[in-house]
Amino acid sequence: MIGYKIDAVAAMNEDKMEEELNRKGRFTLATNELNGGNYSNEKMLSEYKEQQHVERGFQFLKEPWFMLDSVFLKPEKRIEALMMVMTLCLLVYNVAQYRLRKK
Repeated sequence: MIGYKIDAVAAMNEDKMEEELNRKGRFTLATNELNGGNYSNEKMLSEYKEQQHVERGFQFLKEPWFMLDSVFLKPEKRIEALMMVMTLCLLVYNVAQYRLRKK
């Protein structure tokens, strides 16, 4: 029987960690707001990051099980009705997600 024993110590490389965090934390932000005093860089970055929450909410509409690609609507009223149903579904989905996180 042959056995092996590893004797090691784990340590965090602070310099490498800082380098990785700085490299991954870069954003290019642009706005059509010509008055630069209205938007600080921090405010623009926070609003950009909040946009991902909304996009994640609509991501489930693109899922194959939702079968939205098989629905073809021409009358404008039916498209509006489908959008209302989808928005209601998104609301119920977010409320359920919120309650689940609370528990």
